[in-house]
Amino acid sequence: MPTLEKRVSHITNEVSWRAKVRVKGYPPQCATFPTKTAAERWAQRTEADIREDKYFPNNRAKKHTVANLIDFYLSHLQGKNPRRHDEVKTLLEWWKAELGHALLSSFRGEDVLRGQQKLLNRQRRRKGKDGEATMLSHATVNRYMVALHTAIQFGIKPLKWISVNPVNDVEKLQEPPGRIRYLSPDEINRLLAACRASKNPHLFALVLIGLATGARRREIQFMKWADVNPDGTLVTLPKTKNKKVRSVALTGVALAMVQKMRSDRKEGQVFLFPSPHAATQPIDFESAWRHALKTSKVADFRFHDIRHTHASYLAMNGASTLVIKEALGQKTAEMANRYAHLAPGHTSDIVGQMTGKVLGHVEI
Repeated sequence: MPTLEKRVSHITNEVSWRAKVRVKGYPPQCATFPTKTAAERWAQRTEADIREDKYFPNNRAKKHTVANLIDFYLSHLQGKNPRRHDEVKTLLEWWKAELGHALLSSFRGEDVLRGQQKLLNRQRRRKGKDGEATMLSHATVNRYMVALHTAIQFGIKPLKWISVNPVNDVEKLQEPPGRIRYLSPDEINRLLAACRASKNPHLFALVLIGLATGARRREIQFMKWADVNPDGTLVTLPKTKNKKVRSVALTGVALAMVQKMRSDRKEGQVFLFPSPHAATQPIDFESAWRHALKTSKVADFRFHDIRHTHASYLAMNGASTLVIKEALGQKTAEMANRYAHLAPGHTSDIVGQMTGKVLGHVEI
């Protein structure tokens, strides 16, 4: 409870008011004011701030560790954004093992920098018993850094456990230009033939729809019949990376495939590509996909490169950056600009038309 004490100067006879605030567990706070009203206001405000841990910003930081914050953040994500939780859990568990013991009050940029250096020197093995060991790329290390940064930001607001983010003190690693690997027409034919011959009955349709729509792996994997319109020409994708609902059009052979799949659909089948063990669960096709790549002799190719293939052929057939951006469901045109170099002929035609209209009358 705040206490007020009236004081009178023996020299000037001026009156002042001394306010003292005592809250259990915190050091007492004192201040002197020329009026009683000012002292009361300060005392009330200070007591409220102390009880809300605003007056001593480092108090909570001394009570919690980096591990406490990561656990709290992951628990929050699991309820609010399960997909993001699954994406960052492994990354944050690494930080927890590396820096979890540190109190937030003593957590510094140099701790993050040491962690970044360990990640750069860390090796991982590719899937498979004989997978070769490779160093983590700059892009991968940056994803670790972003995951930690976001967790610490959660500690700043809304938790207010820490006031500054030490990750801001460490520079982001420079990444090489984005990878663009797309299939040649011959590779497309070989890959689709291998998928058609696969023991997995859904692999051919799954890859075909990927090539036709440019949808992400998870978007295709989680396509539901409830999200396909009656004539099969449009699929709504509620679970997109950008957290926005978008739709992709199905035409030609992809449309014919979905219509055939609908006619063959079994009762209770929720997903277009269901698990063979449960019609209400999506398929796991990783093993069949890898076997198809091996059989078709398509090298250095990931499933995500199907998306690059779709965008690359859009660009080569004259699609603008804006069209590619909309087709891929990207937030900005920056990523779509990666495919611009594949359409030099289209750009040349447009420039030629412009110069003809604007400079066609000029004599040389």
